[in-house]
Amino acid sequence: MARRFRFSLATLLRLRERAEGDRKRGYAAAVQASQAERERRERLVAERLEMQEEVVRLYAGKRPFALVVGLYREISWISGEVLRSGAIQSQLDQAVEEARRRLAEAQKDRKALEILRDRRKEAHDRGAARQEQAELDELSLQTRARRLAEEGTLAAAPPGAPPLDLALAGPEVPGHA
Repeated sequence: MARRFRFSLATLLRLRERAEGDRKRGYAAAVQASQAERERRERLVAERLEMQEEVVRLYAGKRPFALVVGLYREISWISGEVLRSGAIQSQLDQAVEEARRRLAEAQKDRKALEILRDRRKEAHDRGAARQEQAELDELSLQTRARRLAEEGTLAAAPPGAPPLDLALAGPEVPGHA
């Protein structure tokens, strides 16, 4: 009976799987932060557009200039926030790309160990199958020898003949003609 397969690098594989999980979470967090900043910037741009339209209405309605100046100040502040948001977005996009690269690397490391594990398991299974077949062949030879001995055919073996198991095995024994 063959031993049960045990991958000697199983602990390392588990560590690589955990590292990949950590990198997935890091990538998700980076994408989420980037998306949140993108949405913030879109809200700021929409708010600035509304204020610009309000300035046009105030001019058309001949409103006091102090109201228009207040809106211009807000528009100016929002424009500054849009510019800062653009710079932040650029940094967040770089962080997303770096997180994606680290995730791909972690996936590659894990996959390499899984392929190694699968190849070793296949080799182990082939070896176990060969061992099992050899045991079955041996059992078959012993059974055949016992049956022939019971029939009395063993008494007629000539002197100098090969050993009993090879003489009875014939061409079925690998490596013997």
